[in-house]
This record gives sequence, C-alpha cells and structure tokens, in this order.
Amino acid sequence: MVDKLSTNPWIKMWVAPRETIREIVKTDPKYRVYLLAAIYGFATLLHFSQNFSLGAYLPWPTILLGSLVFSVFIGLIGFAIASKLIEWTGRLLGGTGSFQQIRAALAWSNVTNVVSILMWLVLVASFRSAVFLESFAESTFVGSALAIVVGAFLVQAVAAIWGFVILVKSIGEVQGFSAWKGLLNVVIVFVLVAISVWILAWIFLWSHGSTQLGIVQ
Repeated sequence: MVDKLSTNPWIKMWVAPRETIREIVKTDPKYRVYLLAAIYGFATLLHFSQNFSLGAYLPWPTILLGSLVFSVFIGLIGFAIASKLIEWTGRLLGGTGSFQQIRAALAWSNVTNVVSILMWLVLVASFRSAVFLESFAESTFVGSALAIVVGAFLVQAVAAIWGFVILVKSIGEVQGFSAWKGLLNVVIVFVLVAISVWILAWIFLWSHGSTQLGIVQ
C-alpha cells in the first residue's frame, strides 16, 4: 500500500491536505484508519483523564496504559459518529462523499495529534500524575517548569488549529466542496453536537433537581 502512494501522507497531509486525501481515498480509504483511530483515541483519553482529575486516584503509568489499551476503540467510535453526522449534514448541502471517504478525511486530519501526544509525554515526564489534574493548567509554575508548560501548550494549540484547517480542507475535498463549504459542513456538526450535549445536561440537572426536591418534601 505504501508503495502505491506517490508521497508519504504523514508529511504531505500537513502541507497539501486536499491532494493527499484525494490520493488516499482513490487508492484505499481504509488506509491506516486503525492506527489513526489509536492516535485520536489516545489523545482524547488523555484529555479526559485531565478533565476528570484521574491523576488524583490513579498513578500516571496506569493512566497512560489504560488510554493506550482503549485508544483504538474510542477512536473508531469517534470516527464513526462524526463521519455519519458529516455525511448526513453534508447531503443537505449537496455533498457527495461516502461514509468511508469522510472517515478517511477525519482520520487523516488527526496527523497533528502526533505532535499533541508528544507534548503530553513531555508534560508527563516532567510532572508525572499532576498533569492529570483538572487544576494543572491553573497551577503556578516558575523557571524551567513554566517554560515546559507554556511551550507544550503553545505547540498543542498550534497543532490543534492546523489540524482543524486540515479537517476542513479534507472534508471539502471528499464532499466536493470548497474549503468554506467544508467549514460549514463541519461547523453544523459541531453545533448539533453542542446542542445535544446541552439538552442532555439540562435534562440530567433537571431530573437530579427534581429528585432532590422530592426527597426534601
């Protein structure tokens, strides 16, 4: 498969995403999907571990190992849900991409997560389990520790922004859209997900509040 591609997609995707994803979906849209799912899932689970302060309960090697073990599963689920939503909303905009083509575009937009994971490993090597606390970003750092944290966060931010640019261009390519219409396709999905999360959170809080009120009465 590698020999069939004219360039190395791990590098070319950074600078020419439309050309690269066009060649990938033409050759094999399933190319390296599992590996890319592992990369996405691993990064996602590390963020999850920090947001839920798992470092207060588990040692950092356990968090890393657990994230690695479940990375492919979480990544594939994330790709499947996002791809279906983009496919469905894209149809309303006149998109022509198939589920597998859209999944390939989503998967390969995650090449920037390789850099993000490297920064996570730098932070873990420097601060151990403290990295996986929700309050980590609000902690006071000085000297070399400050340089490491600021440098890692800056690199991750740049990688995330460029990853989004790659995503928009890749979705535009497989859907037959311009970059701007590809952006609209992605934004619609983000809005739908945000609304769904807000509704679920409101229902949970409302039901929880009603239960407490019933207990008090």
